[in-house]
Order: sequence, then structure tokens, then C-alpha cells
Amino acid sequence: MCLKTKGRFTYMKHLFRKRGKRLLALFLSILTVVGVIPTTVFAFSPSEGQTVSSHYGGNFVGSDGDYYYSADSYSYLVYDSNGNTTVRTSSGGNPRRKYMISNGSEERQVYCVESGIAYGTSTNGYTSQSGKNSSYFQNLPYAAQYGIMLTSVYGWQPGKGSPVPGTNEDDYAIATQILIWEYQQQLRTSPQDLHPSPAGIRGDNYLRTIDGRPAKQCYDWILAQMAQHATIPSFASDRSSSAQVHTLKYNPETKKYSLTLTDTNNTRADLKFSGGSGISVSRSGNKYTFTSSRMLTSPASLTVQKNVPGVGNDMLIWGRVGFQTMLCGADDPVVFYVKVDTETYGTGRIRKTSEDDVVSNISFHITGNGVDKTVKTKAEGTVDVELMPGTYTVTEQDIDRYEPQKSQRVTIVSGQTSTVTFNNKLKRGSLEVIKTSEDQFVQDMTFHLYGTSLSGLPVDEYAVTDASGVARFENVLISGSAPYTLEEVNTPVRYVVPAAQTAPVQWNVVTKRSFTNILKKFRVEVTKTDRKTGYAQGDASLAGAVYGVYRGDELVASYTTDATGSFISDYFICGSNWTLREISPSEGYLLDETVYPIPADPGNYTEELNQIPIGVTEEVIMGRIRLVKHIDAELEDVEKVEPQTETPSENGAEPV
Repeated sequence: MCLKTKGRFTYMKHLFRKRGKRLLALFLSILTVVGVIPTTVFAFSPSEGQTVSSHYGGNFVGSDGDYYYSADSYSYLVYDSNGNTTVRTSSGGNPRRKYMISNGSEERQVYCVESGIAYGTSTNGYTSQSGKNSSYFQNLPYAAQYGIMLTSVYGWQPGKGSPVPGTNEDDYAIATQILIWEYQQQLRTSPQDLHPSPAGIRGDNYLRTIDGRPAKQCYDWILAQMAQHATIPSFASDRSSSAQVHTLKYNPETKKYSLTLTDTNNTRADLKFSGGSGISVSRSGNKYTFTSSRMLTSPASLTVQKNVPGVGNDMLIWGRVGFQTMLCGADDPVVFYVKVDTETYGTGRIRKTSEDDVVSNISFHITGNGVDKTVKTKAEGTVDVELMPGTYTVTEQDIDRYEPQKSQRVTIVSGQTSTVTFNNKLKRGSLEVIKTSEDQFVQDMTFHLYGTSLSGLPVDEYAVTDASGVARFENVLISGSAPYTLEEVNTPVRYVVPAAQTAPVQWNVVTKRSFTNILKKFRVEVTKTDRKTGYAQGDASLAGAVYGVYRGDELVASYTTDATGSFISDYFICGSNWTLREISPSEGYLLDETVYPIPADPGNYTEELNQIPIGVTEEVIMGRIRLVKHIDAELEDVEKVEPQTETPSENGAEPV
């Protein structure tokens, strides 16, 4: 609405108060229609230190078509240059007018932050300062400064339409002005609290202007936004010193650090940071994701504000000596702090121990979080690896002499050392020796296993058979390319010592070997000869003599000599007290009563079958002949002499 039209509106309203409400209502309706037609208002963007001119604009006209009036009489606080206050009272009842400033070519509307003080027209009479540099603004109580700034964030600004349906910009702007005065006059210290001032100024001193009018809806909307705006996210603090540190986690896929925090206060406000922290934030509902592309070496304290569209933190305080102090722009007073850090490298320490004390130059493979690398232990069996926080899998590369190690998972914590230990056990196997013997004696037989293991360590072990004839070598280091040697030791003398065997020992395998004890045996090869001639004499024969093989006094077997005077016995178990005796002589020979010992003691032999030659001699049967000579001529009787058998004389009588 142009100034000329609004001036006429003021005149006619006073006129119609005198001449009747019907005519007034008619004109107001017409003017309201005219007033909602958009008009172009050029608003410049001032800066600190700028000088401008001032003048009044038109009256505030509500969307209901009526002006907004001040109270007929009202009291107000006046601040001196030191911030001290006094109370003054003024008459009112006039329509509220807009305060305008101009840079000579453009103008804009401003707010009053010094209620009750004259404004007036001026040429280059006002100079701007920031809120921090304005002594007047800084002399206001902190609650007043805070409230005025917060009101500026959600109040009307040039070009900003009313957020409340059914209201217009004037409703929105006058509601903003009322709230600024309430804070400046110490009638309000928060969006939730409106009260009389300590100086006795009534709480609704300014609210009366809009109460029951469309602007009251805008007033309530602004307060609601201010109340919500004053609530900061649950993960933030209103003081940097008490802000909790939130650690951003490293994401190996994006190669960035990030963390999502849930705002349990449900502010659902977008955030903006001041300064070049390099931290960004995005929001989805009440979840905020903070992201950094670089590692932070120490926590960063972020100064954070809610990102309200159109709020550029450009509030200026306009001062003119002896006149009202004015305000334009907006500054967000709600500043809060979030401290963030990033995970730094942690140390993964691999510690290696082993049964054979070989711990250096052992390879380990590390995977996870984008890492795929192989490291080797140092001389003392450890290796430290710098890793980003996260969980990794560590796998020892297999070595043939050790039992395979299960992979282990290790969690790396920022700035800490996490240790994982691998203890290598040498591979082992078992050997089972199964013992049999001809005489069924199998218990308490000792076996010796020896050689060099795959690890290079010597193996030298003994095992004894149990009642079932089994000897077990348990947990034996596996053999290398050359198998172990297995032998029976302390073999009883009655047995042939079994040959040593090779025995490879493998991991998790029971190797089996069998040993059989063979009893040592003998047989006699008997050769009978004539004691005198070595061969049979006369009609005597070496064949047909019967000999017995005795164990002690027990006849075990008997054999008859052949034509050559010989025989070969069966095999018998070696032992002592074996003898050979003639049972009956061959034809023409005397019985040989000699007891021939058989040297069959097992200690005399190492083989299973042993030959024992035994020579025996026989005495031939001898006779004696008497000769009688007679002469036929003399016809003498001849005495017959009967033959007589005699034992051969020692002087070797001739056989018959």
C-alpha cells in the first residue's frame, strides 16, 4: 500500500469514528482490497559503518483490513549509556507506523529496539554497527540481546512472506516488532515466559496491540519456532569445554571418516559450521552423519548453528544520538559445539612362539578393511603393523613341520596396540608296533625308534609291548625325507634278532609295523664212521644204526643211518641239554654207549636254521680163530677147535 493511500486511510478512519461504523466498514473493505495488491519495495543490503537517512513509512495494516494501534497509555524502560534504566510513561492510541531507512536510491524497513524514544526523519542521520560493536546493544541484558537476535531469525525480513495462512506481511512484521520490544523491555526472557518487568511494566504492554488480531497468530508462530530453535541436538553442548568428543570411524570403501549420530531431542534442523574444519554434515530425519576426508590428529571443536534459510548473520544496529536505536538483518544467537575426532592408526602386533623356538622370518597374511598384505616376524618373533581401526584377519602361512594354525581376527583400536599370538606346534604322528612270536610270548618286548625329524630335532624313543603284543609310540615328531629306523632291542637270546625296519611318521596318521620273533633252530648232521678204518670192515655195515636225539633224558626223535652211515635230523628249538645217543648199532658193530652233547645253545647262533655236524665212530665186532694142522700120512687125529668170539684186543686183532 502506498504512503498516500495509507495517509488517506488514517484520515478517513478518524472521520468514520465520528460519523458511523457502517460507512467505515465499507471504506475499509475497499481499501483492504487495494492494500493486498502487491507493490514493489526495493531493499538494499547495508553493511557495518554505513550511514543512511531515516523516515517513517506507512501504517501497519492487518489482513483483517484494520490498523494496529498502540495502547492509549503505556510505560516503558529507558536505557542510559551505561545500561541503567528508568521508567517513563507516554500516551498512545495511534496507529503503528513503519520505520524506514534509505541509502539515497533504495530503502528498507527496520525495527525499533528502543521503545518510547523518538524516531523522526533524518538525512544521513543513522550509522550502523554490528551487535558486538554497538554499545547500546551490549548494554542490554544478555536475555534481551539473546531474545532480540532469536526473534530476528524467525521474524519478518524484507521479501519474506508470512508463514501463517490467512495473514499478510504486515501481520508478520508487527508481530516481530512486538516481540523485540518485549525482550528489550525485559518483559520476556524466553519464548515460554511473558511477565511484568521488575520495574512494574505490565506484561502485555505491547501484546495489547495485536491481541485478538491476525498478527497474534504470527506472534505465536514465531515464539514456537524460537522455542524449538533454542533446543540444541542431544549430541551437542552449549559450551565448548563440556562438549563430548565423537570419534569418526574410518570407512575403507570410501576412504573417509564418518559417524552417524542420533538427535534424541528431535530438532530435525540442518546444521552449518563456522571455520574451515573440513568436516561436513548431512541429515536424514533426526540422524546426522559427520564426514571428514582426512585424519584428525586431535579433536576439532566445531562451532555449530542451525542452518535457517535467509539468515545470514548480518544483523546491524543503527544508532542516532538522541533518537531511537534501530535494527535490521538477523543474527542467530543459538551457538552450540560439537567435538569430533577421527580414528587414528592403531598397531596390530603379531607375536610368534613355537615349539622348536624358530620364530624369525615367519610370514603372516593380513586382510580386511581394504588391507591385503604379507608381513614377516623379526628376530624376536614379533612384527608391528600400523592399521586403521577395524577388524582384520591374520593368517600364518603354512610351514610343513608345524600344525596348521587357524586364522585369527584382531580388532584394531585407534591409538592402541592389539596383540594376536600364534604358537606353532610341531606336527606329530603315532607308530604302532605289532609283535608276534613263534612261542606266543609277546609282552614286555622293547622297541627303539630313532632318527631326525622334519623339524631337524632328533627322535630317540623307546616303547614296550603290552600284554597283547602292541607297543605304541605316541606324539612322535613327524619324520622328514628320510624315515625313522625302528628296531627291536634286548631281544631274548632264543630268538633271531629281527631286522630293523624303516618307519615314516606322518601327521595325524598311525603308522603300523609288525615284528615276528623267530626261534633259533638247529638240526644235527650225523656221520658214522668205523673207528679204525673210517669205513665198514668186512661184512660189517655202517647203515642201519639207530640214533636218538634227546632233551635231557627224553627221547625226542630217532633216526637211522643210511648206506653212508649218515643221517640229518629234523629241526629243533635251540637250547641246552640236547644230546645224541646210539640206540642200536648197525650190523657188525658194537653199540656205541657214548652220549654226544649237541651244542645247540641259542647264544651260539644268530640265524634261524643252524646246522650242527656230529661225527660218531663205531667199533667193529672182532673174532679169534684156532688153527690145527694134521698130516694125512700119519693119519693122526686132528682136534677140532670151536670158533670163539673175543673182544678185539688193544693190539688190534684182525676182524673176521
